[in-house]
This record gives sequence, C-alpha cells and structure tokens, in this order.
Amino acid sequence: MSTSLSQAFRAQFHPKVITIPTRHDPKSRQRIVRWKDIQQYFKDAQGVMNGVDAVLFLTDDDLEDLIPLRIAHHPGVVLEVVMAIDGQHDPRAIVPSVTHEQSLSSSNSRMSGTQPAYNTSGDTRPTEMNMAALRITDTDNSQALVVHSQSLLSENRVSLHSSSPLYNTIHPVPSSPQGHSTTSTEQFIDGGAERRLLEMGSTMAQQEELRRLRQQMQQMQQQMDGIQPVVQHAEQQAQDLQQQAQESQQQLQQQIDEISHKIQELYQRTQHFQQVDLTHERLQQIDAALQEVRQLNHNVSESQQRLQLQIDEVLQKMQYTQEQASSLIPEEVQGNHVPEL
Repeated sequence: MSTSLSQAFRAQFHPKVITIPTRHDPKSRQRIVRWKDIQQYFKDAQGVMNGVDAVLFLTDDDLEDLIPLRIAHHPGVVLEVVMAIDGQHDPRAIVPSVTHEQSLSSSNSRMSGTQPAYNTSGDTRPTEMNMAALRITDTDNSQALVVHSQSLLSENRVSLHSSSPLYNTIHPVPSSPQGHSTTSTEQFIDGGAERRLLEMGSTMAQQEELRRLRQQMQQMQQQMDGIQPVVQHAEQQAQDLQQQAQESQQQLQQQIDEISHKIQELYQRTQHFQQVDLTHERLQQIDAALQEVRQLNHNVSESQQRLQLQIDEVLQKMQYTQEQASSLIPEEVQGNHVPEL
C-alpha cells in the first residue's frame, strides 16, 4: 500500500519552475540573489534567516559561481539553493520523504483535486505540501540555480533534495508523535540548518581568501609582464655594449700586433747596422727608426687609455640599466615572497 501511494505521489508531483535573472552587486562585483526578487514568488516568506537583502554566491577554484547557500524564510518556508545545469535538471530527482503513511495518503488525495484539509492541533496553516521550485538563471552562464521551497508542517515534515552532488541523498526529518509537542523536532531542524550554515560560512571564507590570493597573484603577474620589456631592452643594451667592447679589444690587439711587427723589423735593422760601418746616414736612419718606435709606443698607450674609458663607460651603462630594472620589480618579487595557495 505504501509503495503504490509513493509511486502515485511521485508520478503526480511536478514542481513549478520560475525564472528570475541574477544581479551583480556594483560594490563587490559579485553575482547576487536579491531577497525582494525571491519574495515576489514566495508571498508567505517574511525574511532571510540572517537578515541580509542580497545573497552572495560562492566561487570554485576557477572563480566560477557555485552554490550551496542555504537561505531560510519564516514562518514555514525553507529555501535551499543548490547547483544544477541548464537542460539537465530532472524534476524526478526531487523525491519527498514522508514519515507517516496517513499523511502521504491525505497529501496525495489533496493533490488530486480535493479541498485542502487543516490539522486539528490548533495550527491554522494548511497541511498540504506547498511545493514549488525557483530556477534562477543567467544568460551569460550555462549553469543555473534551483531553489526548492517546502512547507514546514507541524505533523508532516518533508525534506527535498535535488540531484546535485552536494545534495544527492534524501534525509527524512522525524516528526513528533501525535499528542506531543513539536518543539524538539523544530529544534532538530533549526540545529541542522544552523550547522549547515556554519559549514557553508566557513567554505565562503575559504573561497574569499582563495579569491584574494589569486587576485594578488594576477596583479604580480601583470607587474612582471610590464617589467619584461624593460628587462629585455636592458639585456639588448648590455649585449650591444659587450659587442662594442669586444670590437675595441680586437682593434687594440691588431694595433699591438702591428707595433710588434715594426719593432721586430727595427731590431733586425739594428742587428744589420752593427755589422757595417755606422756612417752618418746610417745613424740618421737608426734615429728615425727609434723615433718611429717611440711614436708607436705612444699610440699604443693612447689606444689603451681609450679602450679603458670605453670599458668603464660600458660598465656604468650596465650598472645603470640593472638599477633601473630592479627599481621596477616589486619588493615581494625581489624577495620571492609569493603567497602559497
């Protein structure tokens, strides 16, 4: 009997789907769900549990919006926001769990078209299952939110869950025995909701910290990208100066080789002069050769001085370029102070 009633109930249950666009908070630049928008479709809801006007979204590691966020309205309506994919949400995954077969039978008969019944415990609220679903979509994102609403009845309490991995099981809520107070049951539900809110608040704080660290890393990466052209230009200047120094060194070495060759020739001439009579003409030739050697030595000395000045100028330019590049690098990057994720 219970199985047939449950199958009949599931066959007739079709949640109502309402589409509402999400909004972006101009201050935090985050996507939000406004309480006023939700209230338009749930007239009996009087406020969000934590009293805020806008519900922020959590984000995953890729900074994509995700849920869960649990928002509870009083009295009698609980909204659970869970993640679903557009086009893949299956209403049949929303399966009620009922604790009393008699309540299930009465709910099934009321959904068949009979008048709603009222309980006899002094509560004037109807005991029918006032189930609805609110889908909040965004045209820029293929993912959508599904909000399930359920009435918290004093005699018949139902827990609904979607096919999300975060809500992939059905948890029946125990109802109080007839003739007893429902205070313990309400405390049980409120405690579970509070526990889940605390867990989700901790997850939100972790996600916010991760977002902050990722923003810092992106800013540092942007700074490094801006420094890169300056560093490349400095490296190119250093390469050009080094090439100039090598060319100057080669020119000086060539001059030294030429002077050495001339000295060798003069030495050979001197040896030849020692073997012949030193006439006045020969002495003049020797004196001219010595003058040439002294001039060559003077030229070598000047070339060495010019080369040393060029080398000093190259070193000064390289030092200036390095200081200029270092001044553009943040202290965090120079000290390798990169935050760990």
